[in-house]
Amino acid sequence: MFKHLWYAVEFSTAITDRPQLITIFDRPIAIYRGVNNTLYAVSNTCPHRGAALANGTIQGNCIVCPYHGWHFQGNGNCVKIPANAIGVMIPRQAIVTTYPVQEKDGWVWLFLGDLAQAKITPLPEIPRIHRPNMRSIQGNFHWQVNYERAMDNGLDFAHAPFVHAGAFGNPDQPEVAPLEIETQTMGASAT
Repeated sequence: MFKHLWYAVEFSTAITDRPQLITIFDRPIAIYRGVNNTLYAVSNTCPHRGAALANGTIQGNCIVCPYHGWHFQGNGNCVKIPANAIGVMIPRQAIVTTYPVQEKDGWVWLFLGDLAQAKITPLPEIPRIHRPNMRSIQGNFHWQVNYERAMDNGLDFAHAPFVHAGAFGNPDQPEVAPLEIETQTMGASAT
């Protein structure tokens, strides 16, 4: 895995004021919208008893643990423990890991690497996404394979005429045309 990159992890429309669980590279992460539609991404595991925060609720900019009601701000700090008596301090260890998260081109992008690196690593450019003659095909695909195998499959155009015959592949015309490759600062695209 390349950790110092932005990953498109969900469609923007799927993230609401109810926590959404996503798992990327075996990391369960709760993503939600707080006040003013602000996006937050936090580790899905409550540090108190390990409850799944994605099963909780949202209050303001806080995700609320479904087990004991601990309130965690989008920056990871616990700001309320309902069972504590007035004046009892919140332990310094009451914090969840947070992840940089942004929206662009209809997707939610997540950065898994170092925070300093996130600030200097630009979100990927998708040059063709706004062309009127192009259309985006969206859907949920749950593959039970290693991510490298899934990426390889998506880049292997020669399989389409045989595996996807009738949908967008023609086994009578299996030739793959030469690709027109354009390079960008952080990657490349092809037509």
